[in-house]
Amino acid sequence: VALCGALFVIAYYRMLREPLGRQTALAATLLLGTCAGWLVYSRVAVTDVPLTAFFAASMLLCLDWIRGRGVERLPWAGALLGGAVLA
Repeated sequence: VALCGALFVIAYYRMLREPLGRQTALAATLLLGTCAGWLVYSRVAVTDVPLTAFFAASMLLCLDWIRGRGVERLPWAGALLGGAVLA
């Protein structure tokens, strides 16, 4: 769970960097990474962090489709949504 939480913080920054810009993505990532709830739940063996990470990553991958730019990332978004259901 801790590894999933750490990897998601890195992926979160990378996914937000293009649509929001580097500075805004960094601020959002710092807010997430230092949030007390994220830090606590990342260190205990509960399924909340994998569920949140997979679901949020799926929704972030859908941003291109929502903006009308294409559907290339939708299969990956679907796979991550499946991971969230399994979590």
